[in-house]
This record gives sequence, structure tokens and C-alpha cells, in this order.
Amino acid sequence: MSNVLLFIIPTVIWGSTWLAITYQLSVNPLYSIVYRFFFASAILFIYSIFKKLPLKFPLQTHGKLFILGISLFGFNYFFTYSAEKNLTSGLVALCFSTMVIFNSINAKIFLKQKIKLRVILGGIIGLIGLAILFKNDILAFTLSSKTTKGVILTLFGAYCASLGNIVSAKIQKENIPIIQSNIFGMLYGAIAMLLIALFRGITPQFDTSPQYLISLTYLAVFGSVVAFGSYLKLLGKIGPQKAVYITLLIPIVAIILSALFENLKLETHSLLGIVIVLSGNYIALKRDR
Repeated sequence: MSNVLLFIIPTVIWGSTWLAITYQLSVNPLYSIVYRFFFASAILFIYSIFKKLPLKFPLQTHGKLFILGISLFGFNYFFTYSAEKNLTSGLVALCFSTMVIFNSINAKIFLKQKIKLRVILGGIIGLIGLAILFKNDILAFTLSSKTTKGVILTLFGAYCASLGNIVSAKIQKENIPIIQSNIFGMLYGAIAMLLIALFRGITPQFDTSPQYLISLTYLAVFGSVVAFGSYLKLLGKIGPQKAVYITLLIPIVAIILSALFENLKLETHSLLGIVIVLSGNYIALKRDR
């Protein structure tokens, strides 16, 4: 049951963050990411001080946490935020699900894990389901520069997230606590994005509108602290090849929320796609005999 709960929490939260991110695009993505992860890191830091959790780690460990930060909490989101300026969120979610393939390949390369046939089969079925679910977006796909840029940015984001998953799995094997690794990972990711923004000469920006502030708070507290904590703990327990299948369900949650709050009509092909994606997840997560 603990694994199921750890699977559900980030799925539901991240499924809703696609909508929240759209309210963050009034500010340059680099600065929105900086605010989000500085805020989230500060929350975890205060919690650690209150709980008297150890915060001192060797320099070598900080090197790994830096890689975790720039990959999972930095470039991953920079590419994703930027992609949503060029593509619909549904198509971005579909492209981002390629992280399933990236995780299997990277787990083989960096963790020496075998790529199991049922994991690949489940991923393929899940991708087919997403293709059916978002067929209207796919049919509207063109080779215009804006669309191509959006696809490329999303693929870069998915690969960066995959690398972050692998680093996190290795860190957890070294018994580095999840909360502390997230504190420094988020902090390093935010600092990296801030330095890039300043180096590029981008003037600091902030939006004081209620939509921006509420979405920022939700993304920092729930989308970053709660969801990442649950996901990375799940990743350490069942491995990146299985944990990544959360990304196949996230677009479904986003569709359901759109149907409830944005009057999105679910057509027959949408329901069919949902069933196929769930089937793919079942195959991928099914235990070996």
C-alpha cells in the first residue's frame, strides 16, 4: 500500500501542475523556476532545522547533488516551461513521456540494470494510448519552426529529468536522505538557473497577480516538496524503470481536470486512450513471478 500511495500522490499533483505552469509563463521561465525552487528548498530547510536533521555532507556528495539539481530541478523545467510556450500542454505531456525510454536506457548504462521486456512493452502500449488520447494535437502537428522547437525542448527536458532520476537512485543507494538531497538539489538547480538568467542579461522579473502567486505557491509546496519527496522515495524503492511510469498517467490527470474546470469534452478516442495507458502501466508495474 505504501508503494501505491507513493505512486498516486505525485501522479495527481503533477497532473495538475501542467495547468498551474500556464499561469507562470507571464515571467521568464528561468526566473519562475528560480522562485519555485528557492521557495521549496527554504521550506525543506526550515523543516530540517525543526526536526534537527543532519545537513552536513562531504564535498563529493555535494557534487552529486549539484548534478541532481541542474538536471532534475533546473534544465528539466527550463525546457518544459519553454516548450509550453510553443506547444499545447497535451502534446508537451505526450513528448515528455519519452522519459520512459530514456530511463530504461540510462538505467542500463549507469546502473547496470537489465531492460526487461515487459517494461518496454508496457511503455510502448502506454505511448500508443497517449497517442490516441492526444490524437487531435498530433493531427494538428506541423513542421513549422515553432512546433519543432517545442518538441525538441520537451525531449531535452525529458532526458534531463531521466538523468536526474538516475542520479537520485544512486544517491539513495548511498543512504543520503531524500529530504536533504532535495534541499540541496533544488537550491543548486535554482542557483544555476539564476546564474544563467543573469549571464544572458535577462532583467529580474516578478508578477504580483493572484494567479501567479497562487500557482507559484502550489508548484513550490505541492508540485516540488510533496510530489518530489514521494516520487524520489518511490524511485528508490522500486527503481527508475518502474517509477517513471507515473509520467504516463500525469497527462490523464491533466485531461480530467480540464474536463472538470475547463469544460473539456472527453470523446470516445480519449476514453480509449485512457484505458490503453492504464493497461500499459499495469504491464510495466506487474511483479515478476
